[in-house]
Amino acid sequence: MDSERPNLLVPAANASLVPVVVMSAVGFAVDLLLKVTVAGLALACLFSLVATAAYCAIAAWVTPRLYSLHVGEPKGGPALSIAFGVALALTLGYLIGSVASDLLGMAAGRSGPSALYGGVSGVTLLVVDLFSNLFGGLTIGLALSFLGSFVALGRTRQSMERAF
Repeated sequence: MDSERPNLLVPAANASLVPVVVMSAVGFAVDLLLKVTVAGLALACLFSLVATAAYCAIAAWVTPRLYSLHVGEPKGGPALSIAFGVALALTLGYLIGSVASDLLGMAAGRSGPSALYGGVSGVTLLVVDLFSNLFGGLTIGLALSFLGSFVALGRTRQSMERAF
C-alpha cells in the first residue's frame, strides 16, 4: 500500500510567516542604513550571514510543528516540501524589503543601485538586482532550508524511536 504524502509547502510558508516578517524588516532597516551611513556596510555583512543562517534555522523551527515521521518512513520528501515553503516565503520577504528600500533610496536621491554603475538607469539595475536575488535566494535558500528540515526530521525520528 502506497501512502500518500501530504503537501506541506503552503503550511510551511504560513508557519514561517512571523520569522519571515521579522527578517525582512531587519533586512529593510539594514539596507536603508547601508544607503545612509558607512557603518551600514558592516551591518550588511553581518546581516548577510544571519540571513543565510535564517533559512536553515526557520526550517528547523517549523518542521516539528508541521510533520512527524513514522518509523521507517523516508524523510527526504517531507523535508523537501517544507524547505520549498520556507525558502519561498523567506526569499519573497527579503525581496520585498530590498525593493522597498531601493525605491525609497531612489526617491530620496540617495545612493541607489544606479550609483554603482553610473549611466545605467536605476530601474534597470533594480530589475537585475531583483532577479539575481530571487534566483540566488531560492537556490541557496532551498538547499539550506532542506538541510534544516532534514536535520529536524532526524531529531524527531530519534526521539520517537527512543520513546518505544
